[in-house]
Amino acid sequence: MTQNRATDDILNDFLLEFETSGNEALERYAKEYPELTETLYRRAGIARMFKKLPETEMTPEEEQSLNLRAASVVQNILFELRGQSKAKATTSEPETAPLVSLTEDLKRVGETFESAARKTRLSTLILKLLDKRKVRLDSIPAFLFERLGDLLGRGLDEINGFLIQRPVQQGGYFKATSAPKFQAQSDFAELVEFDPELSSEDKEYWLAFPIRK
Repeated sequence: MTQNRATDDILNDFLLEFETSGNEALERYAKEYPELTETLYRRAGIARMFKKLPETEMTPEEEQSLNLRAASVVQNILFELRGQSKAKATTSEPETAPLVSLTEDLKRVGETFESAARKTRLSTLILKLLDKRKVRLDSIPAFLFERLGDLLGRGLDEINGFLIQRPVQQGGYFKATSAPKFQAQSDFAELVEFDPELSSEDKEYWLAFPIRK
């Protein structure tokens, strides 16, 4: 009981300081109380979400949506803080061949598009479009880069370097006098919103993330 009260006091003090000093308080408390890091980030994410909301009673559906969005804020904060350590990582590890194809890289780590879709909460279609670089880079949430990096054992710069390349041009056979025209690249949010493979929860999960800046 004493420990619980002490933890509550720490979290209450943190929220008061977070209101005025934001990330500075977050980083200081996480360093001072490493055992509470996850709780601190979650409280910070929820606090940020509430700042943007009017003071009205929420329905259960709205509360669930808020919780999902708060979780995404927490994950994006963690992504930003872990990005630097990922960029430095493992110079002593054996060198891996450059990333030139998600199809081949998934095979390298023993995954398929289907298993990768389950682990990333995306659809096989979106992953295959990413493989062909048919998704606009500036529309892709930053956290997706970490998801793919973790899955493939790649650094964030490698994922970015792959997705920033020109889209793959696919040929085909057409009976008409000219080939049909397709949009070269699609917006990530639109793909998620209209993807029939994704559940409503997975759509809300990905649409809550801010895009890269």
